[in-house]
Amino acid sequence: MSEDQAAEIIQGAFRSHSFRRKHRAKDAAATKIQAFHRGARARRDMDTRSSGSKTVDSQRLSANLQAINNRMTAMAKEMEVYEMNQDEKLLRAAKANGARFTKDIVGELEDKKQSGHRRRKPV
Repeated sequence: MSEDQAAEIIQGAFRSHSFRRKHRAKDAAATKIQAFHRGARARRDMDTRSSGSKTVDSQRLSANLQAINNRMTAMAKEMEVYEMNQDEKLLRAAKANGARFTKDIVGELEDKKQSGHRRRKPV
């Protein structure tokens, strides 16, 4: 057997081994995906709740999420008002004490009021 023939046999064996290894990995991934979908379908089919109770649960969840959103919005507004009050107190204290940096503080507060440092517009 010549070197060329031996090289062809070795290369062929390596290619077939490599192909089988990759093919096994693809098969394993496909099996995992199929098992996931079979399980999801079985859980869906075995759910004993009626469609009416599922709808009620969904509506209750939506209402709870809406209430949480409303509370968070109200809290953000309260935080904005609190921060504005704190900024005004800082400015009054700086002016009363004749602080050297009063102009810097005033400029910074004006920029903050105009740009709104939150995503919402200032209250």
